[in-house]
Amino acid sequence: MGILEGLGIILIPIFVGYYFGNLFPRIGKYLGRLLTLILYILLFIMGFKLAQIDDLLIKIPQVGINTFVFVTVISAANILVLMVYDHLKGKNAHYHHVKASLGHLIWDITKLVSSVIIGIVIGGFCKYYNYEVDHDKLDLYSNIALLALIFIVGLQLGSAKYRLRDVFLNREALVISLLFTFSCLIGGVIVSFIIDMNLWKTLALSSGMGWYSLTSVVITKTYGALDGSLVFFVDMARELLALILVPILMKKYRCTAITFPGATSLDCSLPIIQKAGGTGVVGLAISFGFLVNLYVPVLLILFTSLS
Repeated sequence: MGILEGLGIILIPIFVGYYFGNLFPRIGKYLGRLLTLILYILLFIMGFKLAQIDDLLIKIPQVGINTFVFVTVISAANILVLMVYDHLKGKNAHYHHVKASLGHLIWDITKLVSSVIIGIVIGGFCKYYNYEVDHDKLDLYSNIALLALIFIVGLQLGSAKYRLRDVFLNREALVISLLFTFSCLIGGVIVSFIIDMNLWKTLALSSGMGWYSLTSVVITKTYGALDGSLVFFVDMARELLALILVPILMKKYRCTAITFPGATSLDCSLPIIQKAGGTGVVGLAISFGFLVNLYVPVLLILFTSLS
């Protein structure tokens, strides 16, 4: 698949969904459960494919080690680069105590991880009993589910009335989104030396920036289910860490706190950002998150095509 073809497949559903979301803004409130269901299906398929890998139990510990390296290096790069920006800008925000439920977030993550585990178990039984699986059909179902997921994300963005003009004219959002993306890629370069992995591959794995649903599927299709599970846990860890780090960073480093959740600053992590920094940071977080959601598919297709 060429770069332009890949970008078209991913970006067209986003913008078509955005257009229809603007036309029918009320539809947004009905999409949450459908999006979650599609995500469960995609993660189940990823787990099923993971079970087909030979010597899986031997390879899984290495995935855990690589996940730790990716999360540590990229998070450190994000924080250091944005802290420098905050220091130069000299902008601080008022701190408010965060009451976001850690238990609720852990429960949501548990359900997502369970989808992968169920897929592994069922896939393992199929492999053990030599049950013939039509992988072409499985890939077709995965592609359909992925396009539906991207389209629904576009619908949600459009129905929320995020005007593209306002997003792209927010200079600070543009600056911090580019700095954040740059820091993720710098982290990917460093990781490639630490774990001796192909540079283009580590850059692709570093380009998820929190959008684990899209990234895990694209990486699975390109590199296999093992790397798909790796990037899933890397991006999932960002959302979990955000609950702890956003309120701490918001005390002195506003933009660092806003950007740390990555793509989820637009939706899942927005309540945490708002409670930590007040309503004054919401507009910046939305614009930043929207821009990152556009960067992710572009970078994924670019780096996976170069690998």
